[in-house]
Amino acid sequence: MQQYQEQNKGFSLCVFCGSRSGADPDFEKFAAELGEIMARSNVKLVYGGGSAGLMGAISDAILNHGGQALGVIPKFLKDREIGHQSAEIIVVPDMHSRKRMMFEHSDAFCILPGGIGTLEEFLEIITWRQLSVHNKPVILASWKGYWNNLVALADAVNAGGFGYGPTEDLFTTVHSVTDILPNIREKLVGFQPDPGIKHPDLPET
Repeated sequence: MQQYQEQNKGFSLCVFCGSRSGADPDFEKFAAELGEIMARSNVKLVYGGGSAGLMGAISDAILNHGGQALGVIPKFLKDREIGHQSAEIIVVPDMHSRKRMMFEHSDAFCILPGGIGTLEEFLEIITWRQLSVHNKPVILASWKGYWNNLVALADAVNAGGFGYGPTEDLFTTVHSVTDILPNIREKLVGFQPDPGIKHPDLPET
């Protein structure tokens, strides 16, 4: 991964989100808006590869506006989640390989509304950050307060003495679509990943 430079606004953003649209139609609208903004900002999407739900909304939007999308999907989910036909798709053998591949192709992470799978992805990526496996920016998009209870839970973990510092050291919570990329850019200025840092389970080559 190359050092991010302020004059080059492009980077790769991994977006974790639901393969369903959710009960609130605004979430799909917001995901599509983010995809359009990413395309116009030269930000490449790295995502779970599906064509339905919020995954479909953001990938359709970025591709329809001339952007790039890399989908990573396990073989057993390719038919169930209906892999996107227009995105660049990498098929991997299992969920563990999926997260590893998405991690290695991304400069930053953004978590949109989603279900248990999205929650698990978020918790794992901030756990790696807490353990200094990586120092990439992590943005939690709590649109219409969707993740408010999750933020409260993280604060409660700290209050209970099981945290390793303020949650702000692990992730940044935003509440609007337009706040996502500026927050990431601010954190990426002068950022250079440690070349020795790899996914915790990645074997040496």
